[in-house]
Amino acid sequence: MKIPFIGPSSEARSLTSDAQRSINMYTESGGTKSPKGFYGKPGLRARKTLAGIGTCLASVNDRLFCTVANTLIEIDPNFNTAQTASGGGFQTSSTPVSQRDRIILNGLPRHLQALVIGNGDAYYWNDLETVMHPIYVGDTKQLSGRCDIDGTSVHNNGTPYGEPFKTVMANQAIWINGTAYVVDNVTSDTDLTLQTAASQLSNADWLAYPILQGKVDTEAYMVHNNGPETGDLFDPLMASQPITINGTQYVIERVDGPWDLTLTTQAPIQKAVSWSGTIHLAGKCDLNGIYVHNDPPLTGDLFPSWLEGGTITIGGSTYTVTQVVGPYDLTINPAGPSNWAQYFTATSPPLLAGKCDTDGIAVHNNGPESLLDKDGNPDADLFDTVSMGGQTITINGAPYTVDYVQSPWDLLLQPPGAPVQRGVDWQADHLLLQASSACEVGGYGIVTRPNSRQFNVSGLNDFSSWDPLDFALKEGSTDNLVGSAAHRGELWLFGRENIEVWDLSGNPDFPFAKNQSGSIARGLGGPQTLCKVGEQMLCFIGENGVAYRTQGYSIVRISTPSQENDWRNAFTIAIAFAFEMAGHLFWQVNLDTKSWVWDATESEWTERGLLNTVSGNTFYREIAQFHDYIPDWNGVRDINDEGATQGSHIVTGYNDHNLYELSTDFHDDNGVAIRYVRRFPHLVNEKLRIFLHKLTFEVETGQVVSGDPEPQMELRISADGGKTWRQSVTSGGDLIVTTGFGLNGDTRKRLIFRRLGSGRDLVPEIAVTMKSKLYIADAYGEVTPGNA
Repeated sequence: MKIPFIGPSSEARSLTSDAQRSINMYTESGGTKSPKGFYGKPGLRARKTLAGIGTCLASVNDRLFCTVANTLIEIDPNFNTAQTASGGGFQTSSTPVSQRDRIILNGLPRHLQALVIGNGDAYYWNDLETVMHPIYVGDTKQLSGRCDIDGTSVHNNGTPYGEPFKTVMANQAIWINGTAYVVDNVTSDTDLTLQTAASQLSNADWLAYPILQGKVDTEAYMVHNNGPETGDLFDPLMASQPITINGTQYVIERVDGPWDLTLTTQAPIQKAVSWSGTIHLAGKCDLNGIYVHNDPPLTGDLFPSWLEGGTITIGGSTYTVTQVVGPYDLTINPAGPSNWAQYFTATSPPLLAGKCDTDGIAVHNNGPESLLDKDGNPDADLFDTVSMGGQTITINGAPYTVDYVQSPWDLLLQPPGAPVQRGVDWQADHLLLQASSACEVGGYGIVTRPNSRQFNVSGLNDFSSWDPLDFALKEGSTDNLVGSAAHRGELWLFGRENIEVWDLSGNPDFPFAKNQSGSIARGLGGPQTLCKVGEQMLCFIGENGVAYRTQGYSIVRISTPSQENDWRNAFTIAIAFAFEMAGHLFWQVNLDTKSWVWDATESEWTERGLLNTVSGNTFYREIAQFHDYIPDWNGVRDINDEGATQGSHIVTGYNDHNLYELSTDFHDDNGVAIRYVRRFPHLVNEKLRIFLHKLTFEVETGQVVSGDPEPQMELRISADGGKTWRQSVTSGGDLIVTTGFGLNGDTRKRLIFRRLGSGRDLVPEIAVTMKSKLYIADAYGEVTPGNA
C-alpha cells in the first residue's frame, strides 16, 4: 500500500504536530504512474574566480555585470572579464547581509548605462568608460522663471515669476519648457536672443545655470567683493572650487560671506579687477585627439569661454584646455584617445553652506535668511535630513562628524561636539546620493533614500542626470522607505509599515504620481528578500516575519508557521533571489544557517543546504547568494551532466570568490556530492501500536556517475514522532539502515527495507548522498495495525 511520503518541509515547533522535512529536493506534479515525485535540487559548476566575494549580479541584452572588490566588471559568455570600471570612491559592500549592492541597467543599445549602488552610495557608469562617477545631491544654484518666446526673441516675465536674466548666460544653455537652446546674447534683465529659433510660446518655464562674475579687491589670501553694483556676490558653494581673478586662476579655501573669501595661495594687491567662478560644470562630450565636441545641452553644460587655460576631466583623465572655440568645441593638451559620449567635469560638485549656532553636540541652522544674495534673496542652505548623517561638516573652520540630522534646522554632532558659538559659518562636503534600494521604471532610475520617506528620480534614459528637485515622498504614511521594485510598469515603494504603488504620470515636472488604489497596510521586514517572481508577483517577508506574494494590489500569505518559526530571529538580514528553471518558479530565501525555497509552481516549501561533512545530518546554507539569468548564453556540459541548455543561470558564492552556473543538469555542487533528506509525515493509527514490516521505494535507479561507488539510501526511524531516533546495527540497534541505488545501468534495482519494528508514532527518514540524478516517485509500506 502507498504510505504518505511526497510533500513539503513543515517541521512545526512541536514535532508531535508535524515533523516532516524535505531537504535538497522539490516536488513535481503530473506523472501518470505517480501524481507527484521528488527531483533533486539544481547543482553548481564554478565558472570563474573573482577578485573577491561578488556583491551583486545583473544582466541586460545578454551582457552580464558583477560588483566585486570595489570594481564593476563585465563578464563575457566565456566567463572572461570583458571590461572593468572603478574609482570615484566606489566601494562594494563588505557585509552584503546588512548592505546589499545593486546594479540597474537601462538597456540602451549604444552607450549602455548603469546605476550602481555600492555600499549604500549611488554611482553612474557607461560602457565607454573605465571610471565610476559618484552621483551628488544638494543645492544646485540655478536661475529660473517664466518667459514669452517668439522665434529667437525671449522676454522675461520678471518678478514675481522668477529671476532676471544675467549677462553671464550668453553662450550658455537655457531650458525652455524642457527643451534646450543656446543663448546668443543677453540684452537686458528681461530680454535675450537664442542661437536657434523656438516656437511661439507664452508664459513658458525657463531654467539656466549661470557663471558668477564681478569685480573684487585682492591682498594676499583675502578677496573682497566690490558689491552687487559690479556683478555677483560670492556664493558659499564656491568653496574649494577655482576662481579666476584678473586672468589668473586660484583655488578658494573658504567663502567667509557674500563679500569676502579666502584663497589657498596668495594674490597680489589689486583693486577692482574682474573675477569669475562657477558652481557646477559637467556633461558629455566626444573626444578625438586634441579636439573635444560637446554633446547637445540636454546632456549637461556647454563650454564657457572662461574654461580656456583651465583643466577638464574627460573619462577619468585630466587635460589642459588650450582654446575654447565655442560653446560646443574646445581643444586640449595633451591629446586624448578617440572616445564618444564621455562624461566630463570641470569643477567640483556643489557644497552646502550657511550660518549656524553650536553648543556641544547640538547645532542649530540660522536659516536661509542668514545669508542674502545681491538681490536680497536667501542664499544659505538648510541641513539635508537625508544625506548628511555620518558625513563631515566644517563649522568655523573645524571639521566634525554629523551623528544625526533631526530636521532641516537642527542636527547632532558626534561627541565631544563643538564649543558654544553664534552665527558661525558651516559647510558640508558635496553629498553622495545615498540609497537603500534602487530600480528602473520607464527609463527612469529610482533610488529610495535611507532613513527617509524620500525617493529620487533620474533623467529619462540618463542615469548620469539627477535633478535635486526630482524627488517625492511616500505619501500614505509616515514610515521610512526600505525598498522599491519595478512591477508591471509601476513603481512599488515599500516602507517599514506600508506599501505604496506609483504610476508613470506623463507630468513633465515629475514623472510619477501615487496610484490611489495601490496602498497596502504591510511593511517590508526583510529588505533584501523583496524579489520579482515571474511576471505576475512580488515576494517578500513582511515586518511581522510572514512571507507574502502580491496579487493585484493586495498580498497573500505564502509562508507557514514552520518557516516563520525558523526564521523569526533572522529574517531581517535574509537575502533572497528568484529564478525559473525546469518549469518551476523558485523564490530562495537564504538565512545565516539555512536556505528555504518556495516553489510557486507547486505552492510548497522545501529546504536546501550544503552538507556539513563533520556531521552528516546537519547542513550549512546554500552556496548561491546573488543570481541572474542570461537567455542566450549556452552553458557548458561535461560527460556526467545532462543535456544541453539554452540560457544560463549565474550565481555568486556567499563565502567564496567563485561565480557559478546553476542548473538541474548538474547533480553535484561543483564536484561535492549533494545530500538529500526526506522525513516522512507521522505514521499513526489512533496511537495504537503499528508494525512496519517493509518499506519499498519507487526510484530512478542505475544513474550512478561513471567511476563513483554505488550510492546508498540510509533509513532511520523514530518511534516517538521524530524526537529521538533508533540506532543503526553498528551501534547496537535493531535496524538495517542502508540499501544500494544500483550501479550504472542497473535500472531494475529495487530499494527495499525489511523488519522495521513497531511503535505508536513512527516517523521514518531517508537520506542519500550522491552525485547522480535523483528522482523518487513513491513509497510503499507493509503495515499491520495493532490493537493496544
